[in-house]
Amino acid sequence: KAREAILRELLETQKKVQRLKGDSEFELIGIDEIKMIRRYWRADGDLEDRIPKLYQEIIGQTLEWEYDDRPILREDQVSLLKQLCEEKNVSLVLIKKLIRIQQEYYSLKLRKGVIQDLEETMSQDWLHL
Repeated sequence: KAREAILRELLETQKKVQRLKGDSEFELIGIDEIKMIRRYWRADGDLEDRIPKLYQEIIGQTLEWEYDDRPILREDQVSLLKQLCEEKNVSLVLIKKLIRIQQEYYSLKLRKGVIQDLEETMSQDWLHL
């Protein structure tokens, strides 16, 4: 939530500066940087893929996002996942990370490393709970 608030504030500030300067091309953060942040957030378990919606809401433009980077789950599926995690007392963050790992290896013929990545994530998250 904090990082989303920071990005929101940055984009809103960019929009204000663009209006004040009369320069719609002025950027505090570039599109490539926003796309990189999106990759980091998604790797960190952002199943909702909030950045495209946030960017559209604040800047008023739809960027061309990578096709392979589309949301893993729909909003209704994320809501259901949240509900189930609460009911079963399971870490939603952990589940998101595990889903993301599985998605990264999904299309590979040789899924070497998937078990190791899953185990490492489980170990890291359980140490922090």
